[in-house]
Amino acid sequence: MSLKSILTHVLALYTVVTFCQKENSNWHFGGSTGISFEDGTPQTITVSSSYVIEGTASISDQFTGEILFYTDADSVWNRNNVGMANSGKINGMPATAGSSTQAALILKKPSSDSLYYIFTAAENAHNAGLQLATVDMSLNGGLGDVIAKNVSLYDGPVTEKLTAVYKCNGIDIWIIAHDYQTDSFIIIEATSAGVSYHSSIAVGSVHSNVRGYMKAFCDPNIGCKIATIKQDGSGAELFNFNSSTGNITSWGSLNPPGFSGYGLAFSPDHSKLYLSGTNATNMTVLQYDLTAGFGNIDSVKNSVYTADSRPKIVGGYASMSVAYDSMIYVGRHSKDTLARIEAPNSPKASCNFNFNGYALNAGLPPGYGQAFYGLTNNFDGYNYFDLSLDINHSCDLTDSITIELTSPPYYDNYDVMYSDGGNANLNFSNSFIDSHLFTDTSDSYVTIIAIDQFGCNRILKQKLLHNPLDTIPSTYQICEDSSINITGPDADNYLWLSTNDTQQTIAINESGQYSLVISNTCYADTLTIRVDKMDNTLELQNWTDSIICLDSTIDIISNNHGNNISYLWSNGSTSTSISVSSEGTYSLITRLDTSGCTYTLNETYNVNTIDCNSEQIEDSFYIYIPNIFSASSKDNNTFRPRFTGVKKLMISIYSQSGQKIYVSNDLDRYWNGTYRDQYVNNGVYTYVIDILDNQQSALQYIGNVTFFR
Repeated sequence: MSLKSILTHVLALYTVVTFCQKENSNWHFGGSTGISFEDGTPQTITVSSSYVIEGTASISDQFTGEILFYTDADSVWNRNNVGMANSGKINGMPATAGSSTQAALILKKPSSDSLYYIFTAAENAHNAGLQLATVDMSLNGGLGDVIAKNVSLYDGPVTEKLTAVYKCNGIDIWIIAHDYQTDSFIIIEATSAGVSYHSSIAVGSVHSNVRGYMKAFCDPNIGCKIATIKQDGSGAELFNFNSSTGNITSWGSLNPPGFSGYGLAFSPDHSKLYLSGTNATNMTVLQYDLTAGFGNIDSVKNSVYTADSRPKIVGGYASMSVAYDSMIYVGRHSKDTLARIEAPNSPKASCNFNFNGYALNAGLPPGYGQAFYGLTNNFDGYNYFDLSLDINHSCDLTDSITIELTSPPYYDNYDVMYSDGGNANLNFSNSFIDSHLFTDTSDSYVTIIAIDQFGCNRILKQKLLHNPLDTIPSTYQICEDSSINITGPDADNYLWLSTNDTQQTIAINESGQYSLVISNTCYADTLTIRVDKMDNTLELQNWTDSIICLDSTIDIISNNHGNNISYLWSNGSTSTSISVSSEGTYSLITRLDTSGCTYTLNETYNVNTIDCNSEQIEDSFYIYIPNIFSASSKDNNTFRPRFTGVKKLMISIYSQSGQKIYVSNDLDRYWNGTYRDQYVNNGVYTYVIDILDNQQSALQYIGNVTFFR
């Protein structure tokens, strides 16, 4: 069978050689200073709110490199160097807290556009332990606010070590800390669902000294590794990390004689490990080749090279961080100049250690413009590798489909799955071609899972354009005074005819009919969408102010009833009616919740009282006509006008259709809401009252009364 339609998939997988992306473009640290790599070359930050001896963390926009916010693990400052709302004491430490080696780490919440997590490791194994704060950058006009803090992830105590690495899926993140006075790593998991404790893993030596760095990386060539260092002279340890399960196993120890370490960093290509610290007389920076002997730990130990060693000064060499320019910067305590490893991927002397690598001096007062012990604690795992997929094919896929894959060497296994149930398991060194004939005429997909030698995978799923475009619901309802975002189905092009908008999603706040034209390489379609506003079904009460006799009662009744209606009267009652016997103004808030919409009415009813038995009332004409009554009421269950000075009276009641349903000229008889001995329906009825008073004056009153059973 000839190939009527050919689908070519080119699978491009690559390692990002720049170790960190634009998220790490700005560092704030030390004595109100820092470095910006936003323009590609380092520039000193001369205005910063940070003044801290050790660790800080900063985060920048992943696309522009503009600073978003930074923290010293106590306060959080926005890009204008102003403290965010609710940002004080985010680490749960007391006011006397000082500093922590890797005090904080900032990570963007997986699959979120605006939420960022700040993880903090308490100083000196304080019982605040490992804590979490959350920043929402959509607040405060894009400057961000702290929306949660002091969330305990591990009660501790923990050491001052804090790092992170991506999970196998390249989206979720492992956060790694270390318990104090034990040999246990603490593993925390961050996903789109949130942050949670995962496990404690006992491996390596006991950490009875809190200070010293920990760093981790994942590389599809050599897997995921963790390195730790302690300031107690016991050197550094190396571990293997399974980024699929979060498990840690020992790789080996590096124990340079008499070396008390503080900082460490991996080279951008992950082939070298650098340690900074002191021995009895000197401050020293060491380099290890992690690829020596194909990673044999004895070979790695023997590869040690002293990149720099000189008589120690107070503090000596401190923290180390990989920058956006792919150099490693080395803190020098209480100095306004940083050392720098300018070619960290290169072996031995060619790594080019520069003692006076970068000057921070910005003309600031003494004690400012210095690094002290700490630099910014970066997350070095941004986009360490990625996948891409290009597809070209005709719109008619009734014949065999050919898939062509090319791969770099560290991917040697693929699962290819077709939506009609077909699959292929591919093992190859660099390329493979598979041919598949779809048997299902519904929407067709090809899913490719690329698996590396460490069991990590990347998943690509592509829909094939051989069926017409999808649709969306044709009708929508919105509430009064609100709008709705309507999103068109997946397509390449969009045109909303009513607004000429070409976006997939538009906001609509008016009832009406809207047309959306969508198209892709193969198809075009016009969708008609109807938007209707839901009516406010709450009715205004036909209330009028009432006058009642002293020592009598009147019912005030809402005429809005239903399962989704709630009531709140001014006396606190939540029933459909209240009985009142005293003068005053009574209010009712009626709330209707239906189909996601909420309507509210606020109304008042005035009640006045008079002494109906007073001589003044008896000698003159007076009449009170109620406007509402209920058959279920105890005191207000008849239509009973109250009057004095009346000689004759006739009451007539009419239905809404104009039919007379009650008539009486008995001064002591009142309508009870029935017609032919049956209660009438709830509703509004018209009364006509004809009166001849004691002065022989003829009077007539016409109005409405509301009846409820």
